[in-house]
Amino acid sequence: MVGALAGLGRRIVTIATPVEGGTHFVARDDPAQLGRIAALIDEGSVTVEAAESHPLTELAEIHRRAEAGGTRGKVILRV
Repeated sequence: MVGALAGLGRRIVTIATPVEGGTHFVARDDPAQLGRIAALIDEGSVTVEAAESHPLTELAEIHRRAEAGGTRGKVILRV
């Protein structure tokens, strides 16, 4: 399905798994590289869509779900 979205002119960027028609990259724990990614987001070149938003108090449950493969997309934790 994600490959189909790329075929419709949507830009698909993946970090974990390459997708046909999308752009794949690997980010390391490097401050300069992470800063560049943040700058791309700030300037609007890259958008991040959140799948879920939860209070920080639910962190343990979110971790359990992620370890079991039960999360997809970005999860925002609110303080």
